[in-house]
Amino acid sequence: MPGAEGLTQILYNKTKYNYLASFNNISITEEFERIITILFESEIQFCVNDFLRIYEANDNPLKNQKMFHSRSVKKLIDAWVGNFKRENKTFIFEYSQRKRSWIKIT
Repeated sequence: MPGAEGLTQILYNKTKYNYLASFNNISITEEFERIITILFESEIQFCVNDFLRIYEANDNPLKNQKMFHSRSVKKLIDAWVGNFKRENKTFIFEYSQRKRSWIKIT
């Protein structure tokens, strides 16, 4: 039959779309990137508690906004690290289930 080509596969990048769905709010994105930059520069590995310690610091004016909590941070870090791996090839972070932390791999 002319014109009947069947189903076509839709191009879908799960990592990219998870990132876009998780970081669709500019204030959450900016605060998250501020914290993750501190962790990248100072730590070879970090965990959810390290992230929350920086976020909940007394000098952080956004600490009372409750943007991040222990249940959401792992999902957000996973989405961000996945997107980071897709864009950056100089080093990556891998999650260690045994240590429950992200470890920098160069």
